[in-house]
Amino acid sequence: MEEVYVRDTATTIPGVMIRSSGSGRVVYFPWDIDRTFWEIMCQDHGIVLANAVRWAANEEQPLRVDGPGVLDVALWKQQSSVTAHWSTSPTR
Repeated sequence: MEEVYVRDTATTIPGVMIRSSGSGRVVYFPWDIDRTFWEIMCQDHGIVLANAVRWAANEEQPLRVDGPGVLDVALWKQQSSVTAHWSTSPTR
């Protein structure tokens, strides 16, 4: 756990880089925030990841799901229907 947080109070190393390119958006994390989130379930990391995805998508989200623990959600959009499937993982 102690290796997750930078010990220096000031650094020139960015924690995240964002950029608009043409009509697209890019979010780059120069570290493995996804693995770190999964291993320690730090709520702050989850919030940062979710906000990065929402910003990069740059459009209204078709579905919102709230619940305890970690939710795995898949959404399929077809010509005349939308299907959502989700499952929960136990909280650690």
